[in-house]
Amino acid sequence: MEERRQTVRLDVDVGVSFRVNGHDAVQKALASRALNAEGIQLLVPGRIPPKEQVELEIYLPHQSSPLKASGEVAWTEHWGDVYEGYWMVGVRFIGLGESVRQIIEELIREELAKVKPLPSAAS
Repeated sequence: MEERRQTVRLDVDVGVSFRVNGHDAVQKALASRALNAEGIQLLVPGRIPPKEQVELEIYLPHQSSPLKASGEVAWTEHWGDVYEGYWMVGVRFIGLGESVRQIIEELIREELAKVKPLPSAAS
């Protein structure tokens, strides 16, 4: 699979609630990872088909209210061997507001600043 991501992603587990368009039920993702200003990966109960539209509420650390975002499922992968009935889905953000984009990018910058470089093997 060709890598098309153009921004740094942050492997951090943040709380995410979502609603699949056309359905009233709000669900919670079991886990999340690979957050960036382009999208997020979610471990969800049940399969959501690619191209399905979703509405997300993303609960970031140090934010008093969730970020709201719309997205489209780009891909799905069954995790039945590990979590029976759960799927990993890649959600591509659609029309992400500039203020939300800035908050996500700032979180990524803050987290990357905490990472210490590995010692040089030449020492």
